[in-house]
Amino acid sequence: MSGKHLKQEDPPLDSHDLVDSLLREILGTATEEASPDAGLGLAEPPPAPPAPPPALAPAPPVVVSAALAPAAARPAHGSEEPSFVEGFPFFHKVHIWPLVVGAIVVFLVLTGGLTAFNRWLLAAQAEERATIQREGNGYLDESIALIQEADRVIVELDKANESQVAEADIPRLEALVDQRESAQGSLDAAIAKAQQAEGVFLETERQELARHAQDAASHRKQMLETSSRLIVYDIAAMKSALELERGWALIVDADADMRSAAEVMAAGEANAVTESHDYNQGASDKLAQAREALAAAAGLFPELDLQVLRDYLETKAASAELALASDEAFLAEDYDIAYAKNEEFVSKDAEVVQKAAEIPADPLDIVVKAYESATGQLREDYKTARSQAADADVYIRAYLGVDVQGF
Repeated sequence: MSGKHLKQEDPPLDSHDLVDSLLREILGTATEEASPDAGLGLAEPPPAPPAPPPALAPAPPVVVSAALAPAAARPAHGSEEPSFVEGFPFFHKVHIWPLVVGAIVVFLVLTGGLTAFNRWLLAAQAEERATIQREGNGYLDESIALIQEADRVIVELDKANESQVAEADIPRLEALVDQRESAQGSLDAAIAKAQQAEGVFLETERQELARHAQDAASHRKQMLETSSRLIVYDIAAMKSALELERGWALIVDADADMRSAAEVMAAGEANAVTESHDYNQGASDKLAQAREALAAAAGLFPELDLQVLRDYLETKAASAELALASDEAFLAEDYDIAYAKNEEFVSKDAEVVQKAAEIPADPLDIVVKAYESATGQLREDYKTARSQAADADVYIRAYLGVDVQGF
């Protein structure tokens, strides 16, 4: 072939142009080779039929990657295969580096942003926890302050329950009982504040502390309830004992008057009957006053059983009436009635002696036994509540160092 058709500056030929060019080259070469013989005068042979054109090979398929090309179109093993990047200039290394650098920058920016966000989030969460802690501590402080306020009454009641009650203590104890409602309100508010603190706190220890504050206030409510009832019994028993003591003193005085009347009659002096009458009249009056005192004692302390004293008092009063009737009959010179009444008096006085034997050596023991019977279970309940309050106080003092009154 002639090189003039293959110059690199010629534009590339498509398959049909290539075939035409090849045919022209072949035919042109044959003409040049036959022209010398034409000058010899030889007869020109008939032209040979033109050779059929070579079969055209199908155009190779356009492929994106050598990996997708048919096996015949792939480069031979060991030959350098164009890379994926070389097939796509957009992804050439020169273009990749800015993308890589950009990706790294974006990654660093995002990472730094996330780190800053995390720090902000942690700080926000820490501040939220601190705010919650302060809120819970505020509720807890209020609860403990309310408990301390109630303790001013509870401690005084506790001291009263641990000591003997005297008559002079009654006004002070009555004033303490009057403060019960105020202390009760403080404890109810303390429980509510401690419940708020428990609901706010996140840490288990702080929640436990709030529950102990609730326990301390709840057990104090029980202490307040039982100690107040005990003090009410103390006051009632003391007032009842005072009335009983007054009534018994009147009975003793009446008995002394009746003995004096008997001694005067035994002496047989001129004015004996008159003096005896005066003594017996005084005894009867005193026994009537004693009856009122016993009724007052029973009214002040309903649990008090004064039946033994009542029986004795009524028998003694009947005896005094018989002695008085005998004296009046003597003064009226109605001696038969006088002696008859005197016989009845002697019989009734024997009953008085029997009734007296049933009375304790100290009649006030009746009040003591009634008080112990009425308050026994209350005292056990009070001791239990007191112990439980003390346990809760120990926990609060140990954890917070708060000066909560201990029991």
